[in-house]
Amino acid sequence: MLHQKIAKMKDTESINALAKIFKKKKWFNIDDDDHIFDTFCDLLNILEPEERALIIELTSNYYWITGDDYLKDIKEVIKSVPQTTFEGIKDILLFPIVKPTDDKKTKSGHGLTYDIKAMMPMSSNLRHVFPKIIEEFSEFGSGPASKANQLLLLVDDFIGSGDTLDQCLKEIEGRTKIYYERTLIICISCQLETYNLLTSKGINIYAKYLIERGITDFNVGSTIDEKKDLMRTIEKSIPGSNSLSLGFMESEALITLKRTPDNTFPVFWMRTRREGKYYNPPFLREKQS
Repeated sequence: MLHQKIAKMKDTESINALAKIFKKKKWFNIDDDDHIFDTFCDLLNILEPEERALIIELTSNYYWITGDDYLKDIKEVIKSVPQTTFEGIKDILLFPIVKPTDDKKTKSGHGLTYDIKAMMPMSSNLRHVFPKIIEEFSEFGSGPASKANQLLLLVDDFIGSGDTLDQCLKEIEGRTKIYYERTLIICISCQLETYNLLTSKGINIYAKYLIERGITDFNVGSTIDEKKDLMRTIEKSIPGSNSLSLGFMESEALITLKRTPDNTFPVFWMRTRREGKYYNPPFLREKQS
């Protein structure tokens, strides 16, 4: 299938470059029926040469983290927390990073809180700690978010602009006091710009992957604006992408997890329409009900 697909493409060079990226990142092991690869090829086929080159460049720096990797990755993040952090701690409170409006919806952070709770008894440095999952914001109303011998862990798979985290923290602070020296932000991945901002404020955040901005952090000078303009040209063919140009709040993210965050460039997760026909993106993000 792979060789047939390459033979049909107008731009063999870009398809070969894409295949090299898939092999290097071992994406063919995940994409066992070549569905994602074929969708990429279809997208490249309708783009202009300069547009193809930009997509290939961005894809070379792209992260694709499947649900199968979540447990392994979150274990690595927990292990990266200095052991001294847990000295004298008896209880760990686990809460997913969610907006107040999503309080009763199941989000990625919910599953990770249960994963962390399950791994603690099997960890030599955490088996002395009692984990408790907090299900809703209303449970913060009975006292401080964490006492002297407690840690509060706020958990998610991805932190993009930090907007959701900010809303989450403000909602908790509206109900109780947060002791930031006893609060940890635990995530699988985080935008590097947001990570630096949070750490500069003294917030303890731990992540396995720090995601750089796809254009701004990999280019210099006028090239940055030129490539942003080129991406905006591509986005003119993506219905509904206006408010998410370059990703939510122009995050320029390059990542797909269980679900592609809207911080990622829309071309990777929204349908493109050219000459009256729609083309699926490689990492289609279907609307949630």
